Amino acid sequence: MIADDILARRASELAIRDIDQTHCKGLVARLYQRFPGKARIGGTDPRGFVLVAKPHRWA
Repeated sequence: MIADDILARRASELAIRDIDQTHCKGLVARLYQRFPGKARIGGTDPRGFVLVAKPHRWA
């Protein structure tokens, strides 16, 4: 999973944004368990971030 890899490589924070709020909350909760204090739900404004990625989730 891309989000897991980013945090495993010592990113200071990861903000997740998904139009499917249930999916987003579940992903953040799973990441927060493995990387406490590093994952959160993000907004739509990418300003201030060093890296912005748009991976696609396949159904």
